[in-house]
Amino acid sequence: LARPEEDVPEQYLRASPLLLISYKINQLLSQDPPPLEDFRTLAELLRTHEATLDPAVLKDFYSYLRSTCALLINAGEDDLLDFYHQLQVESLERGYLYYDGDKIPHSAFLAITTAALRCGNHDWALQFIEAHKGRVMGENVHFDLYRLNLACYHFAKRDYQTALDLIAPTYEFLDYTLPGKRLELKILYEMGSDLL
Repeated sequence: LARPEEDVPEQYLRASPLLLISYKINQLLSQDPPPLEDFRTLAELLRTHEATLDPAVLKDFYSYLRSTCALLINAGEDDLLDFYHQLQVESLERGYLYYDGDKIPHSAFLAITTAALRCGNHDWALQFIEAHKGRVMGENVHFDLYRLNLACYHFAKRDYQTALDLIAPTYEFLDYTLPGKRLELKILYEMGSDLL
């Protein structure tokens, strides 16, 4: 197979920010893990050219940027955590995380809360949770996800009993069950519970 850079002449990449950024995203996501310096280059390219790009395209590009940042953090690049949180805040402000008007995907809800809490931005996290509790995409997910995020908040504040009380015994979706059970174990450990 031909390498992507052999398929796209340099003059086209220079002439089109849309093509250049698409190309850089493709390059970045084809590597495991994505190189940190390439990630930083992509972030700078987006900031440099965002005024020339369509908002719908920017929404997708910033989604790739957030996802790549999360991959790098999960690969051990914890120094990106503040950048990731700020990227999420900016994406919220610009509407890049909203669908169907004012709805946010459930996975984004938990990721945004978790990043804010890991950065120590507890007040912002609580404001976000409260402001978005009825704005999660999907049916029958609002209350469970709201309580799970609130439990994460109380855990971060070391209010373990309140956090434990907020965790549901079961969740309709596996996406909530695993983080809920993991959080429950962490709480029981911190409380020195005999249940472990």
